[in-house]
Amino acid sequence: MRLYDLESPEQIQYLSLDQLKELCDDIRYFLIDSLSKTGGQLASNLSIVDATVAMHYVFHVPQDRVLFDVGYQCLTHKILTGQSTRFATLNRFEGLDPYCDPHTSRFDTWKATHAGQSLSIASGLASARDLSNETYQVLCVIGDEALHAGASLEALERIGERKQKVILIYNDNQYSDAQNHHLQQALSNLRSTKLFRQAGNGMKSSLASNRLGKSVLHTFGSVKDSIKESVSKQSLFDVLNFHTIGPIDGHNLEDLIAAFQHAKECEGPVVVHLHTQKGYGSRFADQQADWNPLVPFNKETGKPLFLLPKSQITWSEYVEMLLIEQAKDDGKLVVISSKQSSFKHFAHCYPKRTFIFPCSDQHCISFACGFAAEGYHPFVAMPSAYILKSLDAIQANLAYMNLPIVLGISDIGLNGQAGSIFHGIDDLLHLETIPNLVLATAKDAKEFKDLFYTAFQSNQPFVLRYPNQSTSFDLESEANIIELGSWSQFQIGMQPKSIVFCYGDTVDRLLAKAKENNLEMIIVNARFFKPIDTKILRELFALHLPIHICETDRRGSLARAIEAELSHCSVLGIDDHFVGQGSVRTLRICEHISIESFLEDILSDAD
Repeated sequence: MRLYDLESPEQIQYLSLDQLKELCDDIRYFLIDSLSKTGGQLASNLSIVDATVAMHYVFHVPQDRVLFDVGYQCLTHKILTGQSTRFATLNRFEGLDPYCDPHTSRFDTWKATHAGQSLSIASGLASARDLSNETYQVLCVIGDEALHAGASLEALERIGERKQKVILIYNDNQYSDAQNHHLQQALSNLRSTKLFRQAGNGMKSSLASNRLGKSVLHTFGSVKDSIKESVSKQSLFDVLNFHTIGPIDGHNLEDLIAAFQHAKECEGPVVVHLHTQKGYGSRFADQQADWNPLVPFNKETGKPLFLLPKSQITWSEYVEMLLIEQAKDDGKLVVISSKQSSFKHFAHCYPKRTFIFPCSDQHCISFACGFAAEGYHPFVAMPSAYILKSLDAIQANLAYMNLPIVLGISDIGLNGQAGSIFHGIDDLLHLETIPNLVLATAKDAKEFKDLFYTAFQSNQPFVLRYPNQSTSFDLESEANIIELGSWSQFQIGMQPKSIVFCYGDTVDRLLAKAKENNLEMIIVNARFFKPIDTKILRELFALHLPIHICETDRRGSLARAIEAELSHCSVLGIDDHFVGQGSVRTLRICEHISIESFLEDILSDAD
């Protein structure tokens, strides 16, 4: 069957076992060929090809609901649901979305989620199904990293407690960091439950009802042979009332089909545990355990087509280099991250001072707070898009305790092909409301080095933001402390016609373009969002020139801070600090938000 002929997964339910195997091979070849041109999450998608084909053979989508946690491993699903003709536009503007989207395909149940959210959604779908007396299946495909998320564990407990019929397809490619070994082991100690031993005749009848099922029975003799039973100790899933199937070979179609068919027949929550290999079917994955090209690559060598010049590195690499240098002189520096693949070089140099907790953003913050309270100097790295998940810990633990932690927020701004919920444009909007935080963004690598040094010397919560692009770097120059809240400005021409406030790499890009076009203006590098440079603001306001504020998000903190200074409105309310305890009346008086306080301020202005 040609992939371009696929319009619905129902079409594969009439294929023989050999035809299904051939289809899997064709999909792997197609993915390697297509993503070599567009880039994308290739290795993770190759790991789930066989399981996705088997899943669509056994279940009936869209009647049955399928959730892909995060969603980046859904490309085989897209092929089987008639979207292969659009793969040339993958990751392109208005092209094929690399994640699921029910607005563009009736076969998709949910849009992209942050890691660990899908099980809660699945529980909600199952609850709605049961209240409506319907019988469709709810499936959730989730990887080993996402199962470490707190939301996943909460949902597992609720699903098991209520004995909801949710089928969890656990894609275990053993990629999680060694520091998470104990939970990984608890999840992986899966054994087939007594339901397997009771399934017998019912399963045989079910499989024998179709051509491929007969082939499975003929090949393996019995359901017991087709699903590998283990007799190890109880797993976490067993304790949570899940029926466990596996571990099984996630690249063996016979095992997969039998396992999914059995899961379909079971009552209550079920886990199908798959052992898979990232990059399966590609010789490059066999040669490099961490091979996962996200950019276009050479199909023959597996190497990226576009390499950075030697004078440039990624911002994340630059931050890691600075941390390695800082750690040489600071024996109490520790690095904490919620991103699996980060800080490998730092971990090699300082393994005991590196802590990676995948998909555990809140834990990373609170864990760092414990370290800081004992006199250590934590650097916590977290993508901007994940900040929302950790706001509670940032406010209640980090800021409230006023602890000296440097929070490095990566991937700020637009992140190209990442997708709508993975752009880094919302962190400032939320962080600016939290007391005690210093918020800063550097315009270039040299200024970042100065801010980095300043952050560790400040002895207070310091948020340092940086993009995911490349940068030139200079490790030899001395770092200087920058006064907190200070900005810098650049004047082009003798008679500037306007004032522009901006930050980050926008500063240098705007400067270059303004000079190129002989535009007379003052460009302000507003590197601090909190505190802001009120001295420069007052000086520039006195010039009575048009003011423009350039930032990624129009709702952002820089605009609001400047507009507040510009405004003639008197804003009455609680200042930027945490409020203590006391009666409501006492607190209103203390914070100057009682009616009497309001009237006092209003009448004083009237005079």
